[in-house]
Amino acid sequence: MTILRASAVFRVSSWPLLFLVVVSALWLSYPVAAVADGKSSKGKAGRKKSEPKSSAQQRARKAIRSGDLDLAKALLRNGLKGAKSRSERNAWHIVEAELEYDRKNYAKAGLVAMRIVILHPKSKQVGAALYWAGRSYEALARPRKSVELYEACLEHGTTKRSIRQKAEKRLAKLKDQSSE
Repeated sequence: MTILRASAVFRVSSWPLLFLVVVSALWLSYPVAAVADGKSSKGKAGRKKSEPKSSAQQRARKAIRSGDLDLAKALLRNGLKGAKSRSERNAWHIVEAELEYDRKNYAKAGLVAMRIVILHPKSKQVGAALYWAGRSYEALARPRKSVELYEACLEHGTTKRSIRQKAEKRLAKLKDQSSE
């Protein structure tokens, strides 16, 4: 099976690359209901993977909160370079989404977050990714989509309590605004 696009032929073996390009272009209209029922991530042979809290990630988040975005970017770059597993890279991508959101690059923040949701739907970071995608949509003046993302975040099995509480607050605020 081949797909014709702009006079180029993509074979089925190269469709993941085409998928990434299309997803990158259309991420704002991605339906999140397909990932709302996520379960916790398990490794080979059913073992649960443990995800230790990275002190470097904590330092990067602290730098973002304090406004030292250059330090946060440097920590992010080093963290992504040194990440040894997919789950560690996904955790760093959540930090990247937070950084881009703080830089007011809302579209990029949402893209980074949705990339985790789409490409790694069983990741432990999907709940946080849905939250940051919701925040990005909210900042991009797309309240209906952000409500959908927050609801998916709340329903997702991997969403941590702190993220769940933040999503509940944002969702309540958006619903109050829409009822006025």
